[in-house]
Formats: sequence, structure tokens, C-alpha cells
Amino acid sequence: MVVLAVLLPVVFGALLLLGLPRALGVLGAGLSFLLNLYLFLTHPGGVAHAFQAPLLPGAGVYWAFGLDGLSALFFLTIALTVFLGALVARVEGRFLGLALLMEGLLLGLFAARDLLVFYVFFEAALIPALLMLYLYGGEGRTRALYTFVLFTLVGSLPMLAAVLGARLLSGSPTFLLEDLLAHPLQEEAAFWVFLGFALAFAIKTPLFPLHAWLPPFHQENHPSGLADALGTLYKVGVFAFFRFAIPLAPEGFAQAQGLLLFLAALSALYGAWVAFAAKDFKPDTIISTGEKKFQIRDTVSGQVEVETFGLALKRITDAKAQLQQLIDLQPKLTKDDDKKKVEKAIKEIQDDLSQSLEEFKKARGFDFNAEAITLPSEARLSIQITEEEKKAIEAKAPTAADKK
Repeated sequence: MVVLAVLLPVVFGALLLLGLPRALGVLGAGLSFLLNLYLFLTHPGGVAHAFQAPLLPGAGVYWAFGLDGLSALFFLTIALTVFLGALVARVEGRFLGLALLMEGLLLGLFAARDLLVFYVFFEAALIPALLMLYLYGGEGRTRALYTFVLFTLVGSLPMLAAVLGARLLSGSPTFLLEDLLAHPLQEEAAFWVFLGFALAFAIKTPLFPLHAWLPPFHQENHPSGLADALGTLYKVGVFAFFRFAIPLAPEGFAQAQGLLLFLAALSALYGAWVAFAAKDFKPDTIISTGEKKFQIRDTVSGQVEVETFGLALKRITDAKAQLQQLIDLQPKLTKDDDKKKVEKAIKEIQDDLSQSLEEFKKARGFDFNAEAITLPSEARLSIQITEEEKKAIEAKAPTAADKK
């Protein structure tokens, strides 16, 4: 049952990435939620629904999964969040496919009972998150990606060394959790293995001062909020401390617990201070573009995103106004040279407007409220300007008194 719960969202996510209808993803999210609700309600206590199969038996690696009470709660929470997101978030099918793929990887992470398999899911769960940011994020997504990848590498490599050291230095015959618990690390080996785990898990928690990747990562995510919700569920750092790091290297934890408690307290106080001092809390800002209204996110850096959004709107509406003026001017022209100049100007503005509309959709995830742009053989551009935009243009137009 646990393997089915892990594979179900992965399969539906893969189908959406191949281009199948978005409704199929909603169905998959719903089935996943119902299955995980059943697993939670019927959980008997202890480690239930255990599954184990050899993966690399010569190296002591096994496909080993099981649900204890904490894992079952995480299963239900993740499945419910994705299902609700699939119902209400205005995202396209491939975005929902990445969310379902991340759901399956997170479920595998919380159910893993083999340390090396846990490490694989720990890293693999980041791939759909990075793709969501790269493909659907805001204008600053590239910098956010580089920052996160840098922090991830800093934590992932020491963690891999700690994973290998946990078995080799303890004398455990496999990477299975029960075998590793039966062979706890001692003295100096325990300290270095715990340090490798602690660095990776502190970054993912995150603890101050290893938190710098988090604000831009969420700030630049898709404005639907689904990626942010999944990121909130990605609390594997704290989970992994208690599931693997502390039980496998208790002596190492004993040496580092003072520092960890200090950083945890400092992180809580620092986070509270930043939240209290912030002028905004990432509220939704309603921006009207003609007859339609869209929600965009303000950011903790101030009004930067709102101003950028406004500039994009102004650039598009100004271009539309110029086009309308040139179109109105065309019938009044009698000279061929003047007609050619106007046609050339129309073509240049049309190209600029097309580029602006494309950039707008790429950055915001939705189309600007405008009719399709066409360029007939007469070089006349037909574009509809809404009544609200006409009134705004007329209000900005200089009066006779202003000209004098």
C-alpha cells in the first residue's frame, strides 16, 4: 500500500507532463488523498504497511518503506494540500504534473526505511521544485535558482559522506534503519557523521544563518501559491534530524546540541523580528487590466513587484494607444511617403507590443487582456482597446489649455 501511495501521484504527474488534460491531474490528486486518508485512519500503530525488496543487496541497499504515526500524518497532510491546490490553483496541466511528481517524491522520503534510499528521495524531491521555479517563476527566478543550488551543493555532498560513513564506520551490514540503529556510531566517528547530517538538514530546515536561499526561492515562485504550499511541506530537515541524525549518532548530537539549540532559538527570534519589521507580508495585490482582474504578490523587498507589474501594464497600454492613433491617422494621409512611414511605425510598435505581451505572460503566468494581434496586407493593425483604457488615455491627453 505504501508503494502504491508513492507511485500513484508520480504516474499521474508523468502523464500530465506528457500533455494529458489537467482534469486527469485533479483525479490523480483526489485518488491519492483518498488512499492516504485510508492509510491514516487504519494505521494500527508502530511501523505499518512495511515493504522491503533488494535494490543493491551486495551494497546493503534495499527498497524499504514503512509508515509510523508521524509518516502517516505527513502522508495525509501532503496529499490533502496537493488535492486542494489542484482544485483551486489556476495553473496549467504541466505545472500540476510537477506538483504531483513532487508529492510522490515527498511521500517516498517520509516513508523510506533505508538511509541511502532516503538520500535519493531527499535530493530528487528538489527537481520538480526547481523546475516549477525555472519554468513558471518570476523575473528574478534565475538568481533564486543559483542561490538555492549553491546551498544545496554545500549540504548534499557532506550528507552523502555522512550516509556512507554511517554504515562503514558503524559496522552495520546494510543501510536499513533497523540495522543502523543496532550499530550506533561512537566517539569521533559519531561527531563527524552527525556534523555532515546537521549541515544538510540545517540548510533544509532552515536554521540561521543558512536560510538565505529561502526568501528569494518563495518570492519568485508562481503566484498561484501551490509551489509555496509544497515548499512549506518540505520540512524534511527537522524530520531527518529526529528520524536519522540523532538516533544514528547520539554521541555526536550530544556534542553539538548546545550550538543547535542556540541556532534554533536565534532563528526563531530573527524570523519574528524580520516579520515584525516588514512593511508587508506578501499580500495579494489586485491589479485590473481592463475588464479582468488578476492577483499578483507583493514582496518582502517592498513594492518592487507591484511597480514592475505596473510598468509592464503601462508599456502595453501605451503601445496600444499609439497604435490606435496611427490607425486613426491612416485614412487622412494622401502622400505615399507618409503612408509608408505610418505603416513602418505600425509594424515597429506591433513587434514591440508582441514582445511585451509575450514577456508579460512568461513573467506572470497569464495573458494580458487584449485581442489577438493581426497585420493584414494593408499594414493596418486591428486591436481592441477597452472603454476603461480609452478613458485613461483621454484623461492623460493634454487639453488645449495645457498646450497653451
